[in-house]
Amino acid sequence: MLVQAKGRLNWKQLAEYASRFESRALVQRLGYLVDLLELPIPSAARKTLKAQLGHGIAYLGQPRQWHIGGSYDAAWQVVDNVPRHELLAETKVQ
Repeated sequence: MLVQAKGRLNWKQLAEYASRFESRALVQRLGYLVDLLELPIPSAARKTLKAQLGHGIAYLGQPRQWHIGGSYDAAWQVVDNVPRHELLAETKVQ
């Protein structure tokens, strides 16, 4: 969805909505995916997301399904434990 809607997204509103969920893991995953897909997020929206990080890591995928190994992204405190071909299976960016 992020890739297909990147030109139409209201980034400020998306960051505010993500913050309202009060889920650090949601914000971490969203920020990580935005960076991974190299989407043009405005600095104010990035700042809003970063302000919600706190401390602690999140796994990109459920450890029960994808296990706990993977690369760590310090910027978003996310462990990318999902194989790239699975993660990007429905995008045109592979």
